[in-house]
Amino acid sequence: MVAVKGDNTLHTQADTLKILNCDKSTLSRYVKKGRLDREKVGRKTYYNEHQVAALAAEIESNKMKVGIEIKPKEKIELPCEAKKDIANVSSSQNLTAVGYEYLSIATNDLMDLGLYDKCDKQILVLYALSCQNYFKYLYSADENDCLITSDSGITSVHPHFKVAQHHEKQMLNYMDRLGLNPLSRQKFEIKEDEEVMDSIFDMKDNEEEIL
Repeated sequence: MVAVKGDNTLHTQADTLKILNCDKSTLSRYVKKGRLDREKVGRKTYYNEHQVAALAAEIESNKMKVGIEIKPKEKIELPCEAKKDIANVSSSQNLTAVGYEYLSIATNDLMDLGLYDKCDKQILVLYALSCQNYFKYLYSADENDCLITSDSGITSVHPHFKVAQHHEKQMLNYMDRLGLNPLSRQKFEIKEDEEVMDSIFDMKDNEEEIL
């Protein structure tokens, strides 16, 4: 998304971060060093298109000079065996490219861990939608500044930032339920260990009864 101010075409902060492949702190350093001009249009922050393009070209050139191989981002696909399962979830039609990417990553991770089950398809889609909405509202809040000041001079958090925090909590909750964080996986491992021990004790009891 771009805006036009006078003869200048401007990039939003979200687009600038993607083009430069950097985080907000690095972007702020570029501004402080005079590498980029930051402009306000209403409540949104924009960056000069030509300066962004020049800086992106310089960063890429410097990487090539020091021998850093520039690889295109690998696209992670949803595993074929999971596509049919996910297609049966009606809410999956609301997924954007961002949500679909997180769905694919999570599904591949679960399969690698041996935790994937087709009955989890609904939770997987809800997790992906939470990720999608989290980044949507987070970028929106950043573009409008996280803090807003009312006409009476009262400063408060931007409403979209609060919505992003809500989706973040949902996202973390679904990650826990799916086993996508260390603590939840540890719970799975403890349960599996208990089942193994119960099985061993049952075998011993059966042996004693036979004897």
